[in-house]
Amino acid sequence: MSSIVVFRVGETYFGLETSFVRAITKDIAWTGNDVVEYLGQKIGVVDFLKKRTEKRQETDFIVVICKNKECVIPVDEVKDIFQAVEKDIVPIPPFAAKGMKKNFFRGVFPINNALVLLLNVRRF
Repeated sequence: MSSIVVFRVGETYFGLETSFVRAITKDIAWTGNDVVEYLGQKIGVVDFLKKRTEKRQETDFIVVICKNKECVIPVDEVKDIFQAVEKDIVPIPPFAAKGMKKNFFRGVFPINNALVLLLNVRRF
């Protein structure tokens, strides 16, 4: 069983294993298109909306450890932490990851009448 933090970007729900999450914060400053500053360090951004038009102060950020470095995911809403059993994670249906790189995902699992795309941060 894994603890998964579930968050929303646009209309899509994503999940990350909590073991890869360093922080959830608003305390990040945009320094460029794909770079932010967090705790005095410049960190790359993984933005699922591609070109986020608004860099709002109320945006939440999830700081993630991926490939022995940190990256930041801007999110619209952090829902909660859920428990997922490996048998509940199934391959992604083609419609669920339309326009996204499928190798970013481990699979999909249901929560509260929604499908959550489980991210594979080892592929970022």
